[in-house]
Amino acid sequence: MDEMESKGIAADLVTFNTAIQACAKAGEVAEAMALLEEMESKGIAADLWTYNTAMKGCARAGKAGVAMKVLEEMERKGIAGDLVTYWAGGKGNGVAGGDGEQ
Repeated sequence: MDEMESKGIAADLVTFNTAIQACAKAGEVAEAMALLEEMESKGIAADLWTYNTAMKGCARAGKAGVAMKVLEEMERKGIAGDLVTYWAGGKGNGVAGGDGEQ
């Protein structure tokens, strides 16, 4: 992201979503969360896909506490969840195979 911006290319929702997905798949939950904060600090609103991707990463990493914070933020912003949202939230909390670890 820094390299793009240093070349005058502004990151947008798609750019951030792609980067968050890459971090989530790699198990880099802290980095995914940092990107979520960065995008919002730049005035780019996260969407359902953003939140679902972040929560799936949390679920894969067994980070139930982080997944629940993401879900709470999403709901606070009035974004309705879908099946993926509640699957990721459930898995992160040990409901569907996650270990519930924070």
